[in-house]
Amino acid sequence: MKPDVEQAQKYLSSVANDSNNFAAYSPAYTVTNEDLRYAMHFMPEHTENALVVAASGDHPVFAKLNGAKNIDAFDISYNAKCMMDIKTAALQLLDYEEYKKLLNDLWCAVDVSRVKNMPKILRVLPDKETKYMNNMRGFLLFNHGYGTYTKYMITEAEFNQARQIVKTPFNFIWSDIVSLHHSLNKKYDFIHLSNIFDSLDIDNRVLVMVNMMRYINPDGVICFRTYRNVPNVLYGQNDGKNGRTQWVVEKLKDKSLLHVLHRAR
Repeated sequence: MKPDVEQAQKYLSSVANDSNNFAAYSPAYTVTNEDLRYAMHFMPEHTENALVVAASGDHPVFAKLNGAKNIDAFDISYNAKCMMDIKTAALQLLDYEEYKKLLNDLWCAVDVSRVKNMPKILRVLPDKETKYMNNMRGFLLFNHGYGTYTKYMITEAEFNQARQIVKTPFNFIWSDIVSLHHSLNKKYDFIHLSNIFDSLDIDNRVLVMVNMMRYINPDGVICFRTYRNVPNVLYGQNDGKNGRTQWVVEKLKDKSLLHVLHRAR
């Protein structure tokens, strides 16, 4: 599906463009606001398939750093795909200092083509993605993340490791979380849903969890974060096949809650 520039421009110039109200063309983060080093250590050993949010592009990179072989990244916003693909290209084309400066300069840039090192990155991205970003001059595609969350950015050692193992773009699924299951065609060993549940009402939280349980392998893990308490009804969900589940909930330093579900055999 191709991005609709007219629709994107209309959305980003409207009052509907709210940082707490994510949509198909919401500005993406340049750096994650999550401690992914900690969250990803819940990934099972020998993870073959992982499903994560695209977000700032850091989730799939950290999943790869933690051993996932095949990664699907989903997001409601096309701008998240752009940021994710910019990062995978930058891993191969830039050094670490250039990479950090790129993220700083992209943060709140109104013309990404004028950001240092972006012209050579745009040349290796898919044509429809490059055309989209060039046609979006004057609009903020990336306006979250850098100034506050640089402590969560990959280190130079992680950057050098990622350069060796992230050679091609990650598979992207352009979908909201409620409809996501319609685009899935395999089961996963690890699913990371970020803090998406905070934006859902209880009915959709339950619906999403029921659907995700259908796509998690035995001994797989589903992980997500919330700033609000999650009703106990969510923890009672299973895939309808008598799969036993075990939940762990931890309070993190930023006062959010990390929820980890292990589906036993």
